[in-house]
Amino acid sequence: DIGNLFRNSEGEIIVRGSIIGQPNVFFPLDVQISTDILGERYVISSRSVNLSVAASPLNMAISVNGDSVLSYVKTGNELVYRIDYKNTTDVALENLLVKAQLVGDLYDFGTLKTNGFFSSLDNTITWNVANNPSLRILRSNEGGSVQFSIIVKNDFIPKRLSDKNFTLKVRGEIESPTVPFFVAASKTVS
Repeated sequence: DIGNLFRNSEGEIIVRGSIIGQPNVFFPLDVQISTDILGERYVISSRSVNLSVAASPLNMAISVNGDSVLSYVKTGNELVYRIDYKNTTDVALENLLVKAQLVGDLYDFGTLKTNGFFSSLDNTITWNVANNPSLRILRSNEGGSVQFSIIVKNDFIPKRLSDKNFTLKVRGEIESPTVPFFVAASKTVS
């Protein structure tokens, strides 16, 4: 509610926020200013703009057994995941935090091997300075990696008729509280 607007008056509305998504993907943002007069809503002004998510200055890629995607795995197979990251800015990024969430019913979490912290509440592995000192600082154009391995369940008993063609996924995220001068954000995220 911006209150009353008098004749020949003007103002400015500033909206700030963060959008996380795939880089260089455009999406529309529609804005409307309207008023209610005698119970009827009237649009005073409307505008649509296309926004794009800029590429993160912190790149990340996940591979499994040396490939970016495995289309098929067998029960009992060991999966070795590697998360590679790189600082593409001219600014050193400090106190990095790397997370990998394992999504799927066929992971045998008892076989997980990692130097990260594992939370069974959401099946997330977290690496930070405490368990990986190389995450303290990532200099300009430097990279690094973390990895873990896990075995696909050997015995799996279907519970429903639709229990087939399972998918195993890893959702990764890396962040630093350091923000390069040209980025308008509270932290650097990929």
